[in-house]
Amino acid sequence: MQIIRTEVTQATAPTGQPILRVIFCGESGDCVAVDLARVDGGNNEAAINRAKAVLVQIATFDWL
Repeated sequence: MQIIRTEVTQATAPTGQPILRVIFCGESGDCVAVDLARVDGGNNEAAINRAKAVLVQIATFDWL
């Protein structure tokens, strides 16, 4: 997916906990969202970097 837009928004988890939601959108219109419970540094760049790391970990996970 060629990422053409990245958004960082504040959201609320189903538990009521405040989270940061990072949304990566591709040229085809598909989007992937990563919800982060806590981001060190507290800025958008830190949130995007952490979300990227989460996606890399998920992509290499050996699904059963």
